[in-house]
Amino acid sequence: MEARNYRRAAAGLGLAGILAIAFLVSTGAKTAQEAARLVPLRCPLLLLTGRHCPTCGLGRGLVCAARGDWRSSWNFHPCAIPCALLAAIFAISAWLAPRRLKSGASRLAACLAAHPVAVGIAIGLYSLWGFLRDLP
Repeated sequence: MEARNYRRAAAGLGLAGILAIAFLVSTGAKTAQEAARLVPLRCPLLLLTGRHCPTCGLGRGLVCAARGDWRSSWNFHPCAIPCALLAAIFAISAWLAPRRLKSGASRLAACLAAHPVAVGIAIGLYSLWGFLRDLP
């Protein structure tokens, strides 16, 4: 894919993000709970088992982060703020330097492929934290 197409894709994602943030801010929700209700999907694992999965709360945390409510975002899910920042960095870098982003993604994929045990351990620890965080 050539650089022009990357810029178009990044511009489209950026515009979609700006519109989503404008929608979330303009809804008039006064509390984090009201803003979190804007996320239409609910966790199927939570609905089936009553237990939280590792990503439970991430969508609501991202909604709160988009609204600038950092404390509620952290309370919903500690990874929401880093995910929001990484998404912003990705969108900006895809727009400013698409070729560098493509080579960086290739290096990251090669690094992850070269260390499958470390990736498995990281995923396992994250999953364990997600399942144990709601125990009494």
